Amino acid sequence: MVGRLNWAGVTALITGTSLVSACVTLPREEGPPPAPDYANVAGFVSDIRIVGFDTSSTLITEQSIRQILSASDGSLDFLALSGGGAGGSFGAGVLTGMTREGHRPRFEVVTGVSTGALIAPFAYLGPDWDDELREAFVGESAENILQNRGAGVFYSSSFFKGGPLDALVDAYVTDELIAAVAEEAETGRILMVATTNLDRQLTTYWDMGRIAKQKSPAARELFRDVLVASASVPGVFPPVMMDVEADGQLYQEMHVDGGASVPFFIGPEWLTLQTESLSDFKGANLYVLVNGQLQAPVSSTPVNTIQIVSKSFDTMMMFGARTALREYAVLSDTHDMNFKVAYIPPDLAFAGSLNFKTDERSRLYEYAQTCARRDLIWFRKDELTEALQNTNVLTEDLKEGFGIPKYCPTQIEESLQERERERMMDAAGQP
Repeated sequence: MVGRLNWAGVTALITGTSLVSACVTLPREEGPPPAPDYANVAGFVSDIRIVGFDTSSTLITEQSIRQILSASDGSLDFLALSGGGAGGSFGAGVLTGMTREGHRPRFEVVTGVSTGALIAPFAYLGPDWDDELREAFVGESAENILQNRGAGVFYSSSFFKGGPLDALVDAYVTDELIAAVAEEAETGRILMVATTNLDRQLTTYWDMGRIAKQKSPAARELFRDVLVASASVPGVFPPVMMDVEADGQLYQEMHVDGGASVPFFIGPEWLTLQTESLSDFKGANLYVLVNGQLQAPVSSTPVNTIQIVSKSFDTMMMFGARTALREYAVLSDTHDMNFKVAYIPPDLAFAGSLNFKTDERSRLYEYAQTCARRDLIWFRKDELTEALQNTNVLTEDLKEGFGIPKYCPTQIEESLQERERERMMDAAGQP
């Protein structure tokens, strides 16, 4: 999950209860652990997912590449959506703002991780689903998604209850949505979501279109479970158990947040090494929508174990995303693709990935939508060097929950000129 996760409160509780809960192990139904990497979800064909670095998968083949190309409307567009918890309202605002601006692509491939996985079906289905997208990420139903277990945390797998997240996802994964995804998948377009198989410590890539095309209650249930699993931050929400089978043996796999293993993705891990497979995508547009920050405001770190661990974790996740960006920037250069990135800027007060207050989510959404409508949200590859320079924005100068920056993310020069004017005015006012 990219962005400030505000782990301090969660870490405090985990630290404070570790001595009590260290010996508590919840019962788990399983066959001989772990399930083989070729195990199939019970009742489904094998080609609905890729487990880890499986180059034998049929998901990405010459045939599927031809399908992607045949689905093109003249412009080949890929969209990768990162995690970020409540920061997903930023991504929702970007997409609806692109709709209003009038140049939102019909993405041939949409991928999602964590909160990005929850955005992905709406991004895939296009502007006709913007109302549902906004309601899911700005509506009041998400405000109570974090329900503390209280004393029950000692005997559970997570700090917060899983029911509210399950209910939120279930409300939007309707039969109508499944049918719409299945219809688009028939055209050759691809919708993929990542979870982390915690037993094998591998990323699992799910072809949501192939799941939807089964058009059965089981398909809807699996579709929903994959989305919930991808958004289930370990320790924050409970893991999702997947029933699988291999060689006549039944197993259970434990799946958690896709962001635990990959910040975002364009395709399965090994695809970036298959240079011949990507040669057909020359001129394609790669969009990476980061629902978090790639630069953090500057703040003094207290000499406190919890604060140090929390901030270190945030830093690790943020730079994991930046490393992945560099990888895809090189990939796009190699194959003559266009590369664009949007992320929450450091001068936009971000209360953290676990702050689901409606006014906070609305503020992120409105800012992103406004800037996207003005086409001032996406950084081109050649602009990233300047955009990711060290920031001097101080946390103490940001009033969380109040206001938005005067300038949009790509208005770098205007913002720098404004700050220089303010600096000179401050200097002139000194005795």
